[in-house]
Order: sequence, then C-alpha cells, then structure tokens
Amino acid sequence: MNFGVELLPNRPVKEVVELGCRQEEMGVDQLWVADHFNNRNIYCVLTGIALKTSSVTLGPGVTNPYVVHPGITASAISTVDEVSGGRAVLGLGAGDRTTLNKLGLDWDKPVSRTRESINVIRRLVGGEKLSHDCEFFKLDSAKLDIQPTEIPIYVGGQGPKMLEMAGMVGDGVLINASHPKDIKVGLERVFRGKEKSTYKPNREIDIAAHTCFSIDKDREKALNAVKPVVAFVAATAPDRVIERHNISKEQRDQLKNKIEKDRFDEAKKLVTNNMIDAFSISGTPNDCKQRIEELINQGLQSIVFGSPYGPKIKQSLSHLEPIIQEYKN
Repeated sequence: MNFGVELLPNRPVKEVVELGCRQEEMGVDQLWVADHFNNRNIYCVLTGIALKTSSVTLGPGVTNPYVVHPGITASAISTVDEVSGGRAVLGLGAGDRTTLNKLGLDWDKPVSRTRESINVIRRLVGGEKLSHDCEFFKLDSAKLDIQPTEIPIYVGGQGPKMLEMAGMVGDGVLINASHPKDIKVGLERVFRGKEKSTYKPNREIDIAAHTCFSIDKDREKALNAVKPVVAFVAATAPDRVIERHNISKEQRDQLKNKIEKDRFDEAKKLVTNNMIDAFSISGTPNDCKQRIEELINQGLQSIVFGSPYGPKIKQSLSHLEPIIQEYKN
C-alpha cells in the first residue's frame, strides 16, 4: 500500500519543507504540493523539499494548463527531477473554475486542454523538438536544453470524462474523492479509458484517492477543522456526484455563491455532516482507519491525504503515523 500527502504551501517555505521531511520519516511514499496562485510557488517549494529529502517522490498535486503553458511546466518538472535525483512526478488536471476566474481565465474545454497539455509535456520532457499547432497550444521548434527523461504523469480529476481520459493517457490517476461510492465509479471510468488506450496499453496505472483528511482524538474538533475544505469541494462537485450522496443542487449552489464572494465563514456554516461524510476522511483515528479500509476494499493501492489534516498539523501527523506504519509493516 502506498501513501501520499498533499502539502498546502500556505505557510513559509521553510515550514512546508520541514513538514515534507517529517512525512518522509513517517514512511510516506509521495509528496504532492497543491498549486494555487495565491500560495507559494510550487516549484520553489518542491526544490526545497527535494534538497532535504532522499527517497520520497514529489511533484505538483495538481497543476493545470490554464495558468502555465505546458512548455514551462515541462521545463519546471524536468528541473525538479534533476534536483531530486530522478524522483519527480507530475500531477496535472484542469484546475478549478473559481480559482481560474479570479485570474480572469475561462475554464474552457478542460478535458481536451488537459489531454493536449499532457502530450506536449511528455514529448518535451522526452527530448523531442516540437512544432505543434493544435487546438490550444502552438509551438515552433520548441525543445528543452535539459537531459531527456521520462517522468510519470498523474491525471487529477473527479468528473467521468476526465477520469476516462486519465485511463487513456495517464501513468497514474488522482481521483478527487474520499468516499467508497465515488472511488467505485471513478475506478470504472479509469479502466474504461484504459481499455481504449493506445498509450502503453499493458501498463499498470497507479490509481490513488486524493482525499480531504482530518484526524484528531476529539472527533468534533476533526470535523470542525475539515469543514472549510469540504465546503470548497462540495461547492465544485459535479451534479452526478452530489446526487450520489443525496446533496441537493440548491445546497451545492449556496456554498458556491458564498465561496465566490469570499464569505468562507458563512460557507462553513452550510456544511452538513452528510457533506463531511461524502467528501472527507475525518474523525478519530479509528474513524479514519475504517474509511481507509473501505477505500482499500474498492481495489485502491494508493491514498493521498490532503488538507487540512486536522485542527493542529503536527499533532494530526502523530495520529496518522501509526496508521501508515501498520500498513507498511
């Protein structure tokens, strides 16, 4: 069983690097750094982590092809791979509409744009010179002056079309889900895509649940800590997902309205226990372990623990460590 942790670079780089080092000591296999324009730059953070760690794989979890041209992403992740001694992985998805809109960007054709970006990045990282004029990106004799390599690309997503595409072209998949129902449907979509794939059709795809996680001995503290993140996840969830969990479109749209207006305290108050159950792994260590078991029983080989981790990060990690060690041993 593989475990990853999503690091949110919303604190000084030194602190994020220290958290990454601590998690490598805990036995975590992957470190993913979340990419949001309002936080620290992911590649600066990843470089800091690469220089202080020795075994964990690391990469953006996830970046997108709207804010940054895939040629720049190819250069950046190749540099992280060089600095880390070949430990880089790339998480790529469509980003979220709310964040992109704040930068004046339209969230158009997310599946097609992400797929084209993967093609460009993979070929540039592999040493090709590209003259590429397709739907979204134009390159004219573009080539990296970096030693060619092969970096695994994980596709992050939640919707059925994105996950099917992930199965077609991804080396790995980060399913944005914390509930067994969503993982079951997501796995079906990924394998449907893999059946249609011409990219290494016999490859083993590393499929991970990219979860929202909060753990504490005090269950209520864990649930309260996870509400802001659940609010954001629920607000951006597709219709099929909220219907699966008996959450109304009205509830979803109310959350979306509050978040778009930066009224996060009001959004937090709209989060129900049903939403917390649907969109997070949260509660006491026993609660969290039970949900982890449920996800593993769906056939997963990897789980990524995302923010907020719990009411106090270091204390939460101390609760998570024995769970990871139990599966490792």
